Amino acid sequence: MSMNISHCLVGLVGVSLLSGCAYTIKDSERIYRDDLSRAKNIANLFGYYKVQDTEAPKGYDGNGSFLWDSTVWAANLDGAANINGFLPGISGWGAVGVGLGLGLLQSALTPPEMHECSSVIGYYPAKQAKSSEEARAKFVEEATNALVKATRRQLPNASVKVVTHQSVPKSFMVDPFYYTAIHIVDKKIGCLSDAEAKVRDDTCLIIVKATNVTGPNQLPKMLSDSSMGYKITPPEHGDSLITWASTAQKIDITKLYASTAPYMPKNTFFYVASQKSMKGEKTPPFIVEKDRVNFFIKPNSKTK
Repeated sequence: MSMNISHCLVGLVGVSLLSGCAYTIKDSERIYRDDLSRAKNIANLFGYYKVQDTEAPKGYDGNGSFLWDSTVWAANLDGAANINGFLPGISGWGAVGVGLGLGLLQSALTPPEMHECSSVIGYYPAKQAKSSEEARAKFVEEATNALVKATRRQLPNASVKVVTHQSVPKSFMVDPFYYTAIHIVDKKIGCLSDAEAKVRDDTCLIIVKATNVTGPNQLPKMLSDSSMGYKITPPEHGDSLITWASTAQKIDITKLYASTAPYMPKNTFFYVASQKSMKGEKTPPFIVEKDRVNFFIKPNSKTK
């Protein structure tokens, strides 16, 4: 039905119901491991242990982390996140070792595992929030702002608006969460307004959501010297970064997420799960952060 919600989207309520308690780990003594990619170092902070680094392409010398460079990352989706531009020997997404030893095909009857679903994760400065509830809301709003800026640049002819800002309180069946919804309208790419849409799949939405919040605690040494922050972790099942856009609509959501790098707040990350691209290729999982896009590629020995 859609590019990344086919089995990860359990529904806003369902995702919260399945998420259970937050994943907890002591981060303050976590150090950066040079034998792992930057993507893997970040992923380990949030429990993505099943995603492993893959061998680097022939001729590549690096750790899988790429600074946003305007000479490589074009100003629109025709060229944005074009992996051919900065990984020598790569003919497409599929050559980056998409499989990673993971079973990417999931039974529709079983909940998807965490690494199969895209999420917004990270840390929110303790000094900027008086409570975990406030941190959760501000974290989602700032991540949403980054997505709006990127989307407006990548789709300059589209109307891009945040149509929902909502806090959902804890109930008997649901953990509390906060979410926003970004509505994209552009007839040329098949994204219709509510008034024009005949069915739900005629509309294009990006939903940003956070449920699990812990802290405040000291941030990992690999991210900060001594700052305190609230930790936002992914749901155990389902997305917290949800795209509602069918394959008939001309939005390459994988590249759109990658293009958010220049606008990302510090210590906020998008984990973008492997999915099928507009060209039918399986894209590799990657992590977007401030000014960087990080792939799960084993560091070359020269970079250690």
